[in-house]
Amino acid sequence: MKMKLIPIALLLLLVGCSSVSPPTHYYLLSQDLGLNAEVDNTKAPIYLKSITLADYLNQAALVMMVENQQAKVANYHFWGESLDKAVSSVLTHDLEQACGCRVLDHQLADEQPKNAVALSLHIEQMAAAATGQVLLAGRYRTTKNNKQIVHRFRYQRAMEGVGFKSAIAAKRALLTLLASEISSTLND
Repeated sequence: MKMKLIPIALLLLLVGCSSVSPPTHYYLLSQDLGLNAEVDNTKAPIYLKSITLADYLNQAALVMMVENQQAKVANYHFWGESLDKAVSSVLTHDLEQACGCRVLDHQLADEQPKNAVALSLHIEQMAAAATGQVLLAGRYRTTKNNKQIVHRFRYQRAMEGVGFKSAIAAKRALLTLLASEISSTLND
């Protein structure tokens, strides 16, 4: 009788261990950028010198802010691209749209042109919260003719739906707002 129970116990053990994990999802921040804007080559270009991210953002997994300033890292939702490179692509596109000037990414340009405005960006927060709000905050520095100015920014936007897709759409919209602010700052 005991011998008959052993195969049944093994079968139950195997069935219990064969749970299926949820599917893994990958997201792109820089998809659907559209056509590049026509740029005015007589305007001083922007040289995108650096983009840095807070440590908790510098990873492949998506992050959501939960209560008490705690960041929760997703288990099955990942960026399909390096986030700093994605922000660079989006910002380059959106700045060209906003200011009509050429934007040079430090990863692609050999060196900074002498007449360019250097732009450095640090993102401190870029995450959805359990409240349905998405926050983009940090600082950027512009340098022109050896004059440096540091600007702080903080944008918040409600998600139009639920889930990571809606959060990424809101993040994308907030980066467009940031590009508009930077463009306005440079035109002052």
